[in-house]
Amino acid sequence: MLTKSIFYFLISLLLFVLIYVMGYYYFNSTKNNPIYQEDKSIVESNTSEKKNFIENIIYTSTDASGNKYEIKSETGRFDEHDEELILMNNVNAQILLKNKTKIFITSKKAIYNNKTNDTIFTKNINISYINHKILCEELNFMFTKNLMSLKENIVYQNGYESFFADIMVMDLLTKETKIFMNDNTSKVKFLKNNGYN
Repeated sequence: MLTKSIFYFLISLLLFVLIYVMGYYYFNSTKNNPIYQEDKSIVESNTSEKKNFIENIIYTSTDASGNKYEIKSETGRFDEHDEELILMNNVNAQILLKNKTKIFITSKKAIYNNKTNDTIFTKNINISYINHKILCEELNFMFTKNLMSLKENIVYQNGYESFFADIMVMDLLTKETKIFMNDNTSKVKFLKNNGYN
């Protein structure tokens, strides 16, 4: 009976040592495996992106003249190189002028500077102002310079006239506007509407 007990004890001890050695080898070999390290860095990258991800963004500001600027975005993230810049998606902005007139802006994307309010809207931009409507591919509000520039496939419409251009620059203080084409040989196309179009 004593020999049976010793036999079972030795088998149990051998099994325990075998499991310990296999576990030790398994866990150490996975940590040193290059594939494991590569996957770990991918997880860390995704984790940092998730920390940088923002939903339902709203920024509001008022300038010295009493004009209010509000920009909203469904999603966004901070720029990796400049924390003042927010890269926004599905953007709606509104400018409420001191005379109570509203300007509405929508776009697929925007880059917003949360210190200066300068904003670059891109992709499928739609601007509405009273009975004026402007479509373009890039709108740059430079509040720090009191300038607004529109670029690429500009279409302006109101009840009586339309124009098609490549570039439009407007001084936000004086309202002086310059409209031109990229190609010097092309001209801005103006159309008079008869009021029924």
